[in-house]
Amino acid sequence: MSVFKGKILLATDGSPEAERAAGTAVKLSERLSSELHVTYVEPMPDPLAWPESRVVAPELRGDIRERAENEARAKLQEEAEKIRGMGGKITEVHARAGPTRRSYTPRRSWTPGS
Repeated sequence: MSVFKGKILLATDGSPEAERAAGTAVKLSERLSSELHVTYVEPMPDPLAWPESRVVAPELRGDIRERAENEARAKLQEEAEKIRGMGGKITEVHARAGPTRRSYTPRRSWTPGS
Protein backbone atom coordinates (compact mmCIF):
# COMPACT_ATOMS: atom_id res chain seq x y z
CA MET A 1 0.00 0.00 0.00
CA SER A 2 1.30 3.42 -0.95
CA VAL A 3 1.19 6.67 0.97
CA PHE A 4 0.33 8.27 -2.38
CA LYS A 5 -2.96 6.42 -2.86
CA GLY A 6 -5.40 8.62 -4.66
CA LYS A 7 -6.27 9.60 -8.19
CA ILE A 8 -4.26 10.13 -11.34
CA LEU A 9 -5.74 12.41 -13.99
CA LEU A 10 -4.45 11.80 -17.50
CA ALA A 11 -5.27 14.49 -20.06
CA THR A 12 -4.96 13.16 -23.59
CA ASP A 13 -5.14 14.58 -27.08
CA GLY A 14 -4.24 11.47 -29.07
CA SER A 15 -0.70 12.63 -29.82
CA PRO A 16 2.38 10.38 -29.53
CA GLU A 17 3.38 12.34 -26.43
CA ALA A 18 -0.01 11.67 -24.86
CA GLU A 19 0.37 7.97 -25.64
CA ARG A 20 3.71 7.90 -23.80
CA ALA A 21 2.12 9.76 -20.89
CA ALA A 22 -0.69 7.19 -20.88
CA GLY A 23 1.82 4.35 -20.54
CA THR A 24 3.40 6.12 -17.58
CA ALA A 25 0.01 6.82 -16.00
CA VAL A 26 -0.99 3.16 -16.33
CA LYS A 27 2.21 2.03 -14.61
CA LEU A 28 1.86 4.63 -11.87
CA SER A 29 -1.78 3.80 -11.19
CA GLU A 30 -0.89 0.11 -10.86
CA ARG A 31 2.13 0.67 -8.62
CA LEU A 32 0.44 3.24 -6.41
CA SER A 33 -2.97 1.51 -6.37
CA SER A 34 -4.47 4.79 -7.61
CA GLU A 35 -7.61 5.41 -9.60
CA LEU A 36 -6.95 6.36 -13.21
CA HIS A 37 -9.18 9.08 -14.68
CA VAL A 38 -8.81 10.10 -18.32
CA THR A 39 -9.95 13.39 -19.83
CA TYR A 40 -10.14 14.84 -23.32
CA VAL A 41 -11.17 18.39 -24.18
CA GLU A 42 -12.36 19.09 -27.70
CA PRO A 43 -11.51 22.61 -28.86
CA MET A 44 -14.63 24.62 -29.55
CA PRO A 45 -14.54 27.72 -31.72
CA ASP A 46 -16.03 30.90 -30.39
CA PRO A 47 -18.65 32.05 -32.91
CA LEU A 48 -18.57 35.54 -31.41
CA ALA A 49 -15.00 35.89 -32.71
CA TRP A 50 -16.15 35.26 -36.28
CA PRO A 51 -16.67 38.29 -38.54
CA GLU A 52 -20.15 36.93 -39.28
CA SER A 53 -21.08 36.93 -35.56
CA ARG A 54 -23.69 39.61 -36.08
CA VAL A 55 -25.71 37.29 -38.28
CA VAL A 56 -25.11 33.99 -36.46
CA ALA A 57 -28.32 32.58 -35.02
CA PRO A 58 -28.20 32.10 -31.22
CA GLU A 59 -29.16 28.42 -31.54
CA LEU A 60 -26.00 27.89 -33.58
CA ARG A 61 -23.91 28.30 -30.43
CA GLY A 62 -25.70 25.38 -28.77
CA ASP A 63 -25.30 23.28 -31.91
CA ILE A 64 -21.56 24.01 -32.02
CA ARG A 65 -21.18 22.99 -28.36
CA GLU A 66 -23.21 19.80 -28.84
CA ARG A 67 -21.14 18.75 -31.86
CA ALA A 68 -17.88 19.48 -30.01
CA GLU A 69 -19.03 17.47 -26.97
CA ASN A 70 -20.03 14.52 -29.18
CA GLU A 71 -16.64 14.66 -30.89
CA ALA A 72 -14.90 14.79 -27.49
CA ARG A 73 -16.78 11.68 -26.30
CA ALA A 74 -15.92 9.78 -29.48
CA LYS A 75 -12.22 10.67 -29.32
CA LEU A 76 -12.08 9.92 -25.61
CA GLN A 77 -13.55 6.44 -26.18
CA GLU A 78 -10.83 5.76 -28.78
CA GLU A 79 -8.13 6.89 -26.35
CA ALA A 80 -9.67 4.89 -23.49
CA GLU A 81 -9.56 1.72 -25.61
CA LYS A 82 -5.85 2.30 -26.31
CA ILE A 83 -5.21 2.75 -22.59
CA ARG A 84 -7.15 -0.41 -21.73
CA GLY A 85 -5.06 -2.17 -24.38
CA MET A 86 -1.98 -1.15 -22.38
CA GLY A 87 -3.48 -2.86 -19.34
CA GLY A 88 -4.92 0.31 -17.83
CA LYS A 89 -7.89 0.07 -15.51
CA ILE A 90 -9.77 3.31 -16.03
CA THR A 91 -11.99 4.41 -13.18
CA GLU A 92 -13.78 7.15 -15.10
CA VAL A 93 -13.56 9.16 -18.32
CA HIS A 94 -14.32 12.88 -18.60
CA ALA A 95 -15.10 14.49 -21.98
CA ARG A 96 -15.51 18.24 -22.31
CA ALA A 97 -15.68 20.89 -25.01
CA GLY A 98 -14.20 24.32 -24.55
CA PRO A 99 -12.96 27.39 -26.38
CA THR A 100 -9.48 27.34 -27.85
CA ARG A 101 -6.77 29.49 -26.38
CA ARG A 102 -3.78 30.79 -28.22
CA SER A 103 -1.36 30.25 -25.35
CA TYR A 104 -1.23 28.97 -21.81
CA THR A 105 0.06 31.14 -19.00
CA PRO A 106 0.36 29.51 -15.59
CA ARG A 107 -1.37 31.47 -12.85
CA ARG A 108 1.49 30.85 -10.46
CA SER A 109 4.64 28.83 -10.53
CA TRP A 110 4.69 25.52 -8.68
CA THR A 111 7.60 24.08 -6.81
CA PRO A 112 7.59 20.45 -5.62
CA GLY A 113 6.88 20.33 -1.91
CA SER A 114 5.17 23.73 -1.78
